[in-house]
Amino acid sequence: MRLPSALSCLAAAALLLSAGLFLQRAAAAYAAAAVAPGTSVTSGYEEESFFAVWRAVRGEPVYLDPLQRPFASAYFNWAFYGSYSLAMRPWAPLADGAVIPRFGRLVTAAGAVAGAAVLAALLGRLLPGRRGLASALAVFAFAGPLVGWWAHTVRPDVWALAAESAALAGGLYWFRSRPLLALACAAGGFYTAWAFKPTYFLGLGAFLLFLLVQRRFRFAAGLLGILAAAVALTLLAGGPGYRSVLFGTAVTNRFYLASGLDQFPVAMLKLAPLLLLAAPGLVRPPPAGANFLAGDALRLARVGLLPAAGLAFAGSCKMGATTNYYFSLIPLLTLAAAGTFAGRPRPVLAIAALAGICALQAGLLAGVAGRIDLGPQAAQLAQRWSQFRQLPEPRFSSDLRLNLPWLNPRSTPAVLAFNYSLDRAAGKTFADGGVGGLIASGYFAGLLLETKAGAVYDGTSLAGFRRAGEVEGYTVFLRPPATNP
Repeated sequence: MRLPSALSCLAAAALLLSAGLFLQRAAAAYAAAAVAPGTSVTSGYEEESFFAVWRAVRGEPVYLDPLQRPFASAYFNWAFYGSYSLAMRPWAPLADGAVIPRFGRLVTAAGAVAGAAVLAALLGRLLPGRRGLASALAVFAFAGPLVGWWAHTVRPDVWALAAESAALAGGLYWFRSRPLLALACAAGGFYTAWAFKPTYFLGLGAFLLFLLVQRRFRFAAGLLGILAAAVALTLLAGGPGYRSVLFGTAVTNRFYLASGLDQFPVAMLKLAPLLLLAAPGLVRPPPAGANFLAGDALRLARVGLLPAAGLAFAGSCKMGATTNYYFSLIPLLTLAAAGTFAGRPRPVLAIAALAGICALQAGLLAGVAGRIDLGPQAAQLAQRWSQFRQLPEPRFSSDLRLNLPWLNPRSTPAVLAFNYSLDRAAGKTFADGGVGGLIASGYFAGLLLETKAGAVYDGTSLAGFRRAGEVEGYTVFLRPPATNP
């Protein structure tokens, strides 16, 4: 088989495998949300987003004081809660809060499709004779192993990545020919990425470095000025509660080098096909015969990737962080991969990269590597719920997914903030003594707590409760009927 034919076949296979894996995960995520009233895990602490979006749908405050009941909070930016609640508001009356895990995951999946479409449009210009390769790279970017299940979770990362990709695509494509349009695309995209999640500024940093290297100082100053004004106005309009949460989350982060060192090789393995194809263009200057767009793509990646990777590594050291902090490298590497092939066509290298994509995606789709089925988690959660739903209210579960408000209408919806245990350990004062104080006061009639926790929860003895069974690693506790809350 000739190399061009092999390249076309592999590109088609990579595209089909990536699309198939994306659809398989979408079906699994939606089915899991239908089986269990909370949800199986697609990303950590997803239940916090469910609860915050539920409040936004009902027009309630999103940014809460975590020291007050229900001891919950919201960490992401306004565009995430605003857009998801707007999309779900018309459907919420049909299924109350249960629509949030189901429909919310479809909203995120739509973000992955939008991001792949934007990248494919730009890569198609970079590789005019290789649209199959361009499409395969773009779809792999958003349906590959690095994004993975994040494309089907109710969190802001995928839409933030899509916005960042659109900003880079529009800014790069038009900055020479139509600078005002490029400025509008870049400013709108980078602001939207930040408005979904404030950690998505790596693409902006890379683009600003590129502009400075290109001596486009006025463009860079204009972009930075527009974004600074937009962010300042947002912080002003958001109010003290919004600012307190946004800044408070940033200053209370804890970082662990070991965590970052664990995440780094995992992220690099998942990015390996893009790294392979991008490598020649990253270590050598663009060839003299390369078209302007391919040359600019390589220049952008060369000046932006190393600083972005360093900041991504630092972010991945944060407590609770995973490889999602490397998402911003995806569009930069994809542009570098396409620019390398456009500038110095290397069919053998492209074939190797596409073969790597096929191997990764086929392994995931076949279940050889990673997980493709949320069924076991959904079944486990459904078993816990079958016991928990029988407990009298008010009730509380240390499996926080079961505390969602639409499941417990007469209970404090204690979907505890991620920092709850840290704040307790730091000696912060919680209203009513926190969950432990509510347990001690007899507020909860029923509890479902991890069995391994023993006879104490949140610093409070459970001696006043009687054990009433166990289910899936959790113990049921009931308050004696004679006890008055």
